[in-house]
Amino acid sequence: MTTFIAIDVETANSDPSSICQIGIAIYMEGKLSKSYGHLVNPQVGYSAKNIGIHGISEEDTHNSIIFSEVFPIIASLLDGFTVVSHTMFDRNALQKACTLHDIPFPKCNWVDSSMIARRAWVDVAKRGFGLENLCSRIGFDYDAHDAEQDAIACGQVVIAALEHTNWSFDRAITESRSRNSNNKWEGKQAAQIGNEHGEHYGKTIVFTGDLPVKRSIVASLAAQKGYTVKDNVSKKVDYLIIGRNYENTGKHKRACALQEQGHSIIIGALMQIFTAEELIDAEETATISKPTRKKSPMEMELESVTESDMKKFHKTNASGCVVGIFIIIIIIGVFLT
Repeated sequence: MTTFIAIDVETANSDPSSICQIGIAIYMEGKLSKSYGHLVNPQVGYSAKNIGIHGISEEDTHNSIIFSEVFPIIASLLDGFTVVSHTMFDRNALQKACTLHDIPFPKCNWVDSSMIARRAWVDVAKRGFGLENLCSRIGFDYDAHDAEQDAIACGQVVIAALEHTNWSFDRAITESRSRNSNNKWEGKQAAQIGNEHGEHYGKTIVFTGDLPVKRSIVASLAAQKGYTVKDNVSKKVDYLIIGRNYENTGKHKRACALQEQGHSIIIGALMQIFTAEELIDAEETATISKPTRKKSPMEMELESVTESDMKKFHKTNASGCVVGIFIIIIIIGVFLT
């Protein structure tokens, strides 16, 4: 069950213990349930560099609660739960602040969302796994370097990674801690920039489900036609092309949710943008020539598509710890009011 608490902190200066803002986002069964953020008086000076990053100054936190008073309450919320942060900076900062103020550190299962992302998307395995870059990838808009917003974004990255890989949350945690850098989902990566001279340049497309042709082949073909190919569905995507077993994919669920919200994303089949001849030729070009060739299962599947299926796209529609958490949140709100 995808239930966890995401946390983020901002600091006044280069000392990780100089926490000036704490953000928390509670995710229950894969959905954001509650988020919370509060300024903290770090009782130390601010550096111009850090102010330039998050915009928080000494004046903003002068009358705020101090860490030693607020964190014991937050710790009681975190204790025993899976806590997610983007990189281990936030955990280290909180540990150092707890040591400084002689406060017990909560006993929780700490998970690095950046490592989940690095295992889920092969192209960010070594670089590009920053929170802003990942949120741009998944189409999640937020105010960066606000602790509450960063915590929410951290959770969104985890949810998107699970949808992209079809991993369970437990599987994602295991993968994030694996020393094996080989990405088992490399074959699912399809992102490409569209040909600016292509007929469909300016449109964005995503593929999901089991396609009769390798995804890399259809992605290249789509890019030749001008489509920009993305790996994940967002508000900026125009088309989702589905293959077999698409119903339970995160991409399809996300596209249907966007349709219900009024976004004009179109869901359709492979044969509604490519002809059978185009796909067969593309597959043959990508493989070694054979002396003789008989019809492949892919060809037979393509030939079974009726002419009416190819005329246009069709939109489709998809049709106690919680109590404890909210009690603590209420206590926090009252205490900090």
